[in-house]
Amino acid sequence: MLNKTVNLDVLDLTKEEALEEAKRCLNCKKPLCVNGCPIQNNIPGFIKAVVDDDIKLAYNILSEKTNLPAICGKICNHEKQCQGNCVLSKKKTPVNIGKIENFIANYAYENNLINNEKLSNNLGSVAIVGSGPAGLSCAYILAKEGFNVDIYEMEEKAGGILSYGIPKFRLATYSVDREIEKLQNLGVKFILNSKLGKDFSINTLKNKDYNAIFISTGANMPKSININGENLHGVIHANQFLTEYAKNNINISSSDTVLVIGGGNVAMDASRTAKTLTDNVTVVYRRTREEMPASNEEYEQAVKDNIPFMWRCSPLEFIGKDNKLTGLKVKNLDTEQEFIIPCTIALTAIGSKPIINDNLIELDDWGCIKILDTPFGMTNIDGVFAAGDVVNGPDTVVIAMREARKTAYSIKKYILSKINE
Repeated sequence: MLNKTVNLDVLDLTKEEALEEAKRCLNCKKPLCVNGCPIQNNIPGFIKAVVDDDIKLAYNILSEKTNLPAICGKICNHEKQCQGNCVLSKKKTPVNIGKIENFIANYAYENNLINNEKLSNNLGSVAIVGSGPAGLSCAYILAKEGFNVDIYEMEEKAGGILSYGIPKFRLATYSVDREIEKLQNLGVKFILNSKLGKDFSINTLKNKDYNAIFISTGANMPKSININGENLHGVIHANQFLTEYAKNNINISSSDTVLVIGGGNVAMDASRTAKTLTDNVTVVYRRTREEMPASNEEYEQAVKDNIPFMWRCSPLEFIGKDNKLTGLKVKNLDTEQEFIIPCTIALTAIGSKPIINDNLIELDDWGCIKILDTPFGMTNIDGVFAAGDVVNGPDTVVIAMREARKTAYSIKKYILSKINE
């Protein structure tokens, strides 16, 4: 029975719609959807719980593998993962697993069905640096297991890329706020406006007597596009643009002509966000539609927003006058023709990499933190662990969450072994 009225504004599906969608599941003996899920979620299990009208059980089943179901239900690439492997996708429309997951998470929150009890108390303390998907996931496991957790975040709001890198039309603010509130209810403390390498160091945290430290600062350093004119005023990294937009620092006007360079989801996010500021937005991509890494859903949304695409156009040079961008010189790879596309803003969405502001941490050749297999996730510094994009480079939210959860249990084992020495 309902504990209170559900806020339908936060549900992709009503309870009735979720039930009808869940009934479409064939409950396969060998569920391929589970194989397609990076965290091996018990998808048939939580869907059956919805059919049985037991949303609390559905949420608990989800919680066995994920602590970010409302977020994963929204932004995971379902068409290449769970839904893409659904048996029904071969001849019919696959079960909309993402929307069911999102429904379960928000319904459980709206109806106070989430268990925030700790398994034990005061097993030790852990400092987490970075509050993106990996940091939130690690904090959740450790807090539930009975550790005191402090999260250090360089921005004025927690959430990392969830708050500053994904537009609100893809991920509503309340989804992130709820995850933060869930952690605060478990006793997790957030120390905001605190940046590694500026406001504190690894040694600073070690001197505070934390039993372990977990680094999850993501991969936010823009990659260079390596063509002339990159330093012209008006050339902006797409991630930087999305971050500034989230902070209400708008650097595009209605008179600007914007080119977005790239073909991933960041390019789609940047182009759709820019479209809210000016009608003149075009995506330039050096490959074909079929080779584009962006999900079909994100591409189709961009098309619905009337954003044109220029395919097989390889950027050659940014053109400018008086240090201001005026155009992008490209080469059409089919015709070999070179030409200039006029623009005043170019958003480069060609990837990013980690930036580690502490020279004690050992990095690999790609600039990512090196970790050990035993104990899993530990760096070259005893008691200092890492996971997420800072280790793997830019990847999906679900992968960051998976690795962070695994590392959290490794941290628990490490701390308990030290206590028992």
